[in-house]
Amino acid sequence: MRFGCCLNMIVPPGASLADGLRRLQGIGFDYAELPLARLAALDEAGLGEVESALRDLGLRCEACNDFLPPDLALCGPGADVPRIRAYVRHALERAARLQVAVVVFGSAGARMAPPGCPPGAAHAQLAAFLADCAPVADRLGITIAIEPLNRRECNQLTTVAAAAALCRQVAHPRIQLLVDYFHVMRTGDTTADIAAAQQLIRHVHASHPGERRCVTRPDGDFTAFVDLLRAGGYDQRLSLEAYADEINVDGALMLAELHRLCARTPSPAQAIPVPAGARLARSSGPRSEQR
Repeated sequence: MRFGCCLNMIVPPGASLADGLRRLQGIGFDYAELPLARLAALDEAGLGEVESALRDLGLRCEACNDFLPPDLALCGPGADVPRIRAYVRHALERAARLQVAVVVFGSAGARMAPPGCPPGAAHAQLAAFLADCAPVADRLGITIAIEPLNRRECNQLTTVAAAAALCRQVAHPRIQLLVDYFHVMRTGDTTADIAAAQQLIRHVHASHPGERRCVTRPDGDFTAFVDLLRAGGYDQRLSLEAYADEINVDGALMLAELHRLCARTPSPAQAIPVPAGARLARSSGPRSEQR
């Protein structure tokens, strides 16, 4: 398994992604995961600076999260399909230029269903969006991984089972699934839910499941999550997606723990225990966050 670091939570909006990449120097990550909406908005000079930083550090940007900006609505009557399609082409071509293999479709703000939008209509719009993305991604050799988000962040695709069902509905090899330990802990996805979707999983995110979502050495329950993935044959990428003031210290600790867990023989499948305070009530309303 390869381990990477997402920069969306450790590089504030408006700050240099290239400078953020340099903060990863010497920690030992296999790759960087950059926010695609911010890459898509860069001019040529800004993108060139990112390319130079990756080259100087000997890192590849193997994955991107934050696929779409929050103001690019996918659901409801305000969805501008020509604008969406133009953005998708531009953003995925930027990703291909950096040799990105996986683009994560979290994008809570963009995929949020507005008040009054029937759930069935929003679902149909998301399915149509992914069907439009698939041939573009296929041409560029990129896989799009649908990310289930917890209900405080989004009101669409809030469980592993729902995201897996949409993935199967679109039925294209370039549309697959991501699981995120933080969201699994906060929505109540079970070991059985993840095992049932195992063959669709192409990317993984992780962070401490507490309210601060920090990069710290995980609680012991993280072992069951990693063992479940490995027992099902997952051996691709896992990215730390968390807030960190000192990524060189906290990131190194969590990276060492991940290497330790993956050096073990996976335990038989068991329930993933929920740390105290991690799970949210299912009645909690969505809280929009750019992801």
